[in-house]
Amino acid sequence: MTAPSLDVDADALVPDRQRASPAAREGRSAGAKPVRAQVLAALRELLAGLQDADRSASHQLLRGQEETVYAGLATVLMRLGFILFAEQRGLLPLESDSYATSYSLTRLHAQLQGDAARDGQGPETRYGAWARILTLFRLIHDGAPGTADFTLPPRRGALFDPDAYPFLEGRPPLDRGQLASVANLPRIPDGVVSRVLDLLLVVGGERLFHGDLDVEHLGTGYEGLMGYEVQSARGQSLTLQPDDVVVDLDHLLSLPSGARIEHLASEAGLDLARRRARAVKAATTPGELSSALSARASPRQRELIPRGALFVQPGQERRRFGAHYTSRAITRIMIERVLAPLRLDTLSPDEILAVKVCDPAMGAGALLVEACRQLGDHLVRAWERTDTAPRLLPDEERVLVLHARLLVARRCLYGVDKNPLAVSLARLSLWLVTSAREHPFTFVDHALRHGDSLVGLSVAQIAGRSLDVGSSTVASSTRARADEAVREVRAIGDLLLRAFFGARSPRERARAMAAVAARATPGLDLAAAERDTADLRARYAPFHWELEFPEVFSGSEPGFSVIVGNPPWVSYAGRAAQPLPDELRDFYAATNPAFHGFRNLQGLFVFRFAAMLRPGGRLGLVLPTSTSDLKGYEPTRRAHDALCLCDDELPDFGEKAFDDVFQPSMGLLSTRRAAAVAVPVAGPWPLERTDLDAATRELLEKLSALAPLPPQLFGERGFQSSTDDVRHLRPASAPRSELTVGVRTGSDIAPFLRRPPELHCDPRVFEGRFRPASDWQSIKLLIRQTARYPMVVLSDGVAFRNSILAGFADESWSEHLLLAYLNSNPVRWLHYTRHRDARQGMPQLKIAHLRSIPAPPRSEGSLHALTRMGRQLGERNTGITPTEQDDLDSLVAQLLSLDDAARARISAFRTSMGK
Repeated sequence: MTAPSLDVDADALVPDRQRASPAAREGRSAGAKPVRAQVLAALRELLAGLQDADRSASHQLLRGQEETVYAGLATVLMRLGFILFAEQRGLLPLESDSYATSYSLTRLHAQLQGDAARDGQGPETRYGAWARILTLFRLIHDGAPGTADFTLPPRRGALFDPDAYPFLEGRPPLDRGQLASVANLPRIPDGVVSRVLDLLLVVGGERLFHGDLDVEHLGTGYEGLMGYEVQSARGQSLTLQPDDVVVDLDHLLSLPSGARIEHLASEAGLDLARRRARAVKAATTPGELSSALSARASPRQRELIPRGALFVQPGQERRRFGAHYTSRAITRIMIERVLAPLRLDTLSPDEILAVKVCDPAMGAGALLVEACRQLGDHLVRAWERTDTAPRLLPDEERVLVLHARLLVARRCLYGVDKNPLAVSLARLSLWLVTSAREHPFTFVDHALRHGDSLVGLSVAQIAGRSLDVGSSTVASSTRARADEAVREVRAIGDLLLRAFFGARSPRERARAMAAVAARATPGLDLAAAERDTADLRARYAPFHWELEFPEVFSGSEPGFSVIVGNPPWVSYAGRAAQPLPDELRDFYAATNPAFHGFRNLQGLFVFRFAAMLRPGGRLGLVLPTSTSDLKGYEPTRRAHDALCLCDDELPDFGEKAFDDVFQPSMGLLSTRRAAAVAVPVAGPWPLERTDLDAATRELLEKLSALAPLPPQLFGERGFQSSTDDVRHLRPASAPRSELTVGVRTGSDIAPFLRRPPELHCDPRVFEGRFRPASDWQSIKLLIRQTARYPMVVLSDGVAFRNSILAGFADESWSEHLLLAYLNSNPVRWLHYTRHRDARQGMPQLKIAHLRSIPAPPRSEGSLHALTRMGRQLGERNTGITPTEQDDLDSLVAQLLSLDDAARARISAFRTSMGK
């Protein structure tokens, strides 16, 4: 195997390391976001080069292969990223002159930079670099030839498999053969390869040295590729900000003028100003549309994409959910705390290697990499305690640590992900963190697997032909089966899922599953069953855990020792509801008791994997912090608490744990009970509060000890408007023509100031879902929902959206008393300090928050004064002056018996809030 010559003097080039700054070598200059952006830009660059090469060839290999093309290009970039890490960590033989000169990617980049410096546009007319890269890929997969002056064992594995994406080598689909001659390879210019390597190696003008970066850098940059796809333009198309979504202008032009704005909002997340919206509505040609949208064109590709051209598009899943890599700051905390109760420092080496750790949504493997490090360190200490360390080279402490990591990776770690590219990336990440230079990439393939963690059945469910959630694991004598027997049980499980998903009613499901039971006899035609379920596997990739990891679910205490993960945050209810196929919705409802209340994907993970722990096993999941206390998550907490006991002081990661995610996050850490218990109602989980001093805690406890306001004083009455409803709520300062009814939003409300509604509607278009006027008039108070503390006004009977909460009155609590009390700073301080929702992410005032506000003691004189003040300020409806606020706060502080120190604390809070 010989790489094509590039005809350059590589030896004359100065090594990059001598020119890079210390900051660049340490990786400090490269944040995660720019690295991800450049990796994606490299994919676009490579697609353009490959597409140009394909157009000039006679075979047109890319036509109709969009899905394969994207996977292939993403794989190329993952290969390149891995090679850069491996070369600069000494895991590939960069010390060999022949490897460095003929194969090295690091040296290739330097050579291409030299070409550009000497020849200007010369690299655009040369084509040796792509052939050299393909040769390097083959070399890594197959190993070095016997005549080489370096040793490189065959790595094998799926990522570098040359037959996975034959089009990269100019071969047709399904062709399995040797690397074609240079003349038949895709003619991708050296300039394209040079720009791709620049994007991977230079960030912000600084050279990245992968050898000095954490392994997590590979995942941080390359996990950003997940969720994109390659598409072919059906019409002239334009790439639009903010999310680089490509919009078909020909299709947009075919829509009615009003529907065009809705299409741009729903498909591209585009919110147009009125002038540009008018221009889009008035456009009659693609050129006019392009001109109207030019200011919103992506800087990454401003020109029109012609019909038939390939382009990179964020898929629907990525647009809805994104991809958010778990930083090492979080993985370190999660792994330390999830392992701590296992008392690893007291275990023998064999006992440590018997610990089974799983990430059921592993992505690029960040949590598994950290688990490998920490378990490896524990194993080294156990060897030292017991004087049983394996004999390695003398004075090679680092080798001992790497050997420990290698054993941990092979014997302790498991992971599953529904994205095959993520699985490959996780396998490579573990290979790198163990520095497994002499081992093939397949050394953890048995434990890091592709599949949907939530779609599958237990052996007991398969054996009983039932999806009963109570079904559990069966005896290990059932486990010890030959591969053929496991294949048979897997096929039956797939048939049962196919029957369940394909039926339209419970009765039809029962018949279909009974038919599977009749078919699943000892004479089952396995080949036919697997053909029948191929569509199911292609769509859902079901994963029957007990079949795939029999060694984990056998013995006297089946199950994992530790399950840790950062599952996707996807909601199937509420404002952020995402689509879910009916068959999956029914399956989750039938098999997972957490799929109730506020239904979401992360809740499914909480129960599913709490149930897969052995007694005493540990659960550690990164979740939205609202899971800990939001009423809608109570079924999730109840399902979890029945199986596991929460740790005290769960970590609160706040609202900046992930790039571009405003939703605060937390760590759920808990221990599996010896036996399940009944939990009629689950309270909030105990989040840590490191921001509270002793005096603040004492004041909180004092106020929280008071009886709360009556719950009937608060409720949700706002109009629940869908995306389709919003277009019927029109900006208007007063009623006009058919827009007869005003509708307020939260922004129309400030303390003691009720602004006129800025929206109006025709209630007839909502087909009876809009409340009658009498309902709106029964409401006494309007309370802004998106706020860091209560903001309240008197109601005037005008309708409002669900961004406003409703307040009422009774004989004891008049609307004027409540108005003054709720707008006081002692109540604001209590709400802000007590409720996480007020301090993190998008602030939210909830009905449960209002119903937990302590009622002031019944002091008739003070309550009368408070009522008079509320009536005066409320009916005036002009807001409140600083002096009036002083008087109000003093009156409420007196009612609550607050001392000078408490008043000073609340005054400081008022100043910090600018109120």
